[in-house]
Amino acid sequence: MSKRVTLTFGSELRRLRRADPRKLSIVELAPVIDVTLSYLSDVERDEMNDTATTEIYTLLECLN
Repeated sequence: MSKRVTLTFGSELRRLRRADPRKLSIVELAPVIDVTLSYLSDVERDEMNDTATTEIYTLLECLN
């Protein structure tokens, strides 16, 4: 029996941030995308369910 992995927005965001060649920490990334450290941390831990579309696009642009 194989183990099932659940991919969430927060876990994917964390994976992308860590895979980025700049190796941005949450502390470094938060001001770049104009959000608070606690907000970004909540998003990565899937404790924030109301992530705004604008913030998502800003994150993707920053990490791509």
